[in-house]
Amino acid sequence: MFTGTPTAVYVLNDTHSLSFDMRRTKTETEEHIEAYAKISVNNLPVDSLLCYEHYNNADTLSYYEQLYYISIPLLKVCTVRITYDEDSAEADSINEFSVDLKSDCFKKCVGKAANS
Repeated sequence: MFTGTPTAVYVLNDTHSLSFDMRRTKTETEEHIEAYAKISVNNLPVDSLLCYEHYNNADTLSYYEQLYYISIPLLKVCTVRITYDEDSAEADSINEFSVDLKSDCFKKCVGKAANS
């Protein structure tokens, strides 16, 4: 279930904006939180991207999160997934996305910052 109200709205130009919606589910042993970045054109959502995720399961002792960085001036979103266990933390799945205002969508960048 989305919150229905964006947590933040960033104006990108006269017609485009970037906002965020969150979804949360929780049981006695499990918690899952997701945040999506959404591109809107004339206040209508046209594309979304999972930019933050937090998952914790007490039964299996599994925990990971996906963190993000957004550069509004560069129209870029970078994400990295971190998996935790009892002894360590490991970062992987590094991705970079551009906000393409011509095609009204997120596009995965390929190259040096893309998937490690």
